[in-house]
Amino acid sequence: MSQQDRTERAEQQARIDAKAAAFVVRRDSAPSAALEAELCAWIEADPAHAVAFARADANWQAMPRVRLDADYPLAPDAGHPPVRSVAARAGAAVPFLTRRRALAAAASVAAIAALGWYRYTPAERRSTGFGERAIKSLADGSTIALNTETSLTIALGRTQRAIVLEKGEAFFEVARDPDRPFTVEAPDVRVRVLGTKFNVSRSGDTTRVAVTEGSVAVTGPDGTVHQLTRNSLAEITASSVAIRHNDAFAVERSIAWREGFIQFDGERLADVLAQFNRYRAKPLHVASGDLADLSITGRFGVNESREFLQALESSFGLVTRTGPSGIEVVRKGDAGRENGSVLRE
Repeated sequence: MSQQDRTERAEQQARIDAKAAAFVVRRDSAPSAALEAELCAWIEADPAHAVAFARADANWQAMPRVRLDADYPLAPDAGHPPVRSVAARAGAAVPFLTRRRALAAAASVAAIAALGWYRYTPAERRSTGFGERAIKSLADGSTIALNTETSLTIALGRTQRAIVLEKGEAFFEVARDPDRPFTVEAPDVRVRVLGTKFNVSRSGDTTRVAVTEGSVAVTGPDGTVHQLTRNSLAEITASSVAIRHNDAFAVERSIAWREGFIQFDGERLADVLAQFNRYRAKPLHVASGDLADLSITGRFGVNESREFLQALESSFGLVTRTGPSGIEVVRKGDAGRENGSVLRE
């Protein structure tokens, strides 16, 4: 994707976020049936609108409200009534702000959404902590399995079902509903389905999608739509989309975490250690670059890093030592007398 394409995409997203923020402000200050109809039509026009509105509304709910002194009405400039807080409607005392400060507060909602600083309300946000996994059942009959250290937000509407994956990994079992497409948004990618089973993970700058049942439409950073069917995978970055079809073993590896396993086939040792680190209090690292590229194949429980280290010793002559950034994996001859053992952590 060219720089011009990225710029145009960012500008389009900024316009959507600004429109969503404007709807939130208008809905909070002067709700009406006409406004609700206008908002519903806008949300139904594009899943991106539903996601943007959910973000903007969550940010707005998390921020202090403002109201304006009659000497500084917002309406003449913006065409809408002054913004008032929920507390103000209930009769509580709220400090008056100048028109300029009120406009800045309203604009900050759009700025926060455009920059991707998402803060979700507890009712819509689901997350897991270090080493935790969880399953969330949705009102539409779908389920979401969250892997360790995962955060996402859920917005279920009459015509759209939208999920924003902020970080981590989740497996989706989507109840089929042709009238309400199910969309998962992650950086640089949108996954759209009607009813299927698939996994989405975010690691570093890469988002990975694996389909175990049905089919999904994956929209990459350049707007191109890619169809993935059962046993297909996609790896998406800001500049590329790589697709693999008919790779059942790779799909199986990608969802092994659901059964409590880490499975790898010819993967770099550094990448395998990174997977174990998702479930360890003390991180594992390789001490040298040549070890980082060592090809590793195997299947271990997510909490079996000690057994994995023992396998490294028996197969490759590698042991561990305490380093400045955690536990280092080294060759036996480099470990030193005190720390050269896979059992010392």
